[in-house]
Amino acid sequence: MTRFWFALFIMICQLSLWAIAGSDPWRQSTQQNEIKIASYNVQNLFDAEKDLGKDDWTFLPKGFPGKDENCKKIVEPYYREQCFSTDWTEIKLQKKIDQIRKALDLQGDLPDILSVYEIENNNVASKLQKHLGFDDFRITDSLGSRGVDVAVFFRSEKLELLEEKALRVPNAVTRDILRIKFGIRGTHQSFYVYSNHWPSMAAPAHERVRMAKYLVEDMRILQQQHGPTVNFIAVGDFNTPEDETPNAFKDVIHAKGSPVTLLDGESHGRVSSNPALGQMPKGTYWYAPNSRWQKFDRILFSKSLLDGIGLELIPESFRIHFPIEIRIKRKGIDTPWSFDFNESQQSKMGFADHLALIQKFSY
Repeated sequence: MTRFWFALFIMICQLSLWAIAGSDPWRQSTQQNEIKIASYNVQNLFDAEKDLGKDDWTFLPKGFPGKDENCKKIVEPYYREQCFSTDWTEIKLQKKIDQIRKALDLQGDLPDILSVYEIENNNVASKLQKHLGFDDFRITDSLGSRGVDVAVFFRSEKLELLEEKALRVPNAVTRDILRIKFGIRGTHQSFYVYSNHWPSMAAPAHERVRMAKYLVEDMRILQQQHGPTVNFIAVGDFNTPEDETPNAFKDVIHAKGSPVTLLDGESHGRVSSNPALGQMPKGTYWYAPNSRWQKFDRILFSKSLLDGIGLELIPESFRIHFPIEIRIKRKGIDTPWSFDFNESQQSKMGFADHLALIQKFSY
């Protein structure tokens, strides 16, 4: 049985079980008094044009002037070959954007906020915004040579953008942290969203610790200005293994005596009332060399979102979004179906190497 037909068979069986149970644990509607947030590393969402000053030669069409010459300069053999072999075109880009939409459609109503990582620039963000149906977005323009940034897409029906700022960590050549303050229409409530994509595991641990300290310090200043009930939600690909030392979470964010208390959506979301509890994997990224899950992506929130006043976490709404359609088996284990940049047939392209996180809040 081919991989495609096997996956189709499993999907039909799973859908049948859901039909018997009466619900799909991955698909969540959003009520009028709720806000849904999604966080998704979409795996190298580049346009097919040259971005001046950025090392985006891999994600250009074959034959693009200067591509071969610059591919030759890549030292690492794997990435050098990837650069030569990838024929990235506008047609493939549109198919990748459609794959992102398919993955998000499986989680139900369009999120009110979508935070995205590994997105190249305003051009490709605008294409994604229109295809997904968001009203607006904001994107950073970071210093990193690879040319990937973070972006936040949002719907204006419930939300009003009040403030925005790209936070550039001193002496760190990496992605900026995007901070946006949203107001909830028809109320006096507001909250801050921090969109993060920290340095990869190729960078030393202290680089991620530096990012954590900067994040917490920015929150501390805002808390000092607005009081202890200010609402913070920090989402992103934090690229921090749980066993890393020093550890940005254990030694900074969750450390005893931290000036700002941030809680983890997953820790509060793995409750018996969560219908996806038994089907969520142990992480958001499958690290093939070690054959293990990594908890790179997180949704963090301030304790003010559990105080019973105003905007509040809905614990059981937490999802590591892992429906059968976006899975692929590796050594008998269900893992994220990574996007294949050299595949032309959309049904075989895959989606992304990270899984999205979903979390709802009520107000």
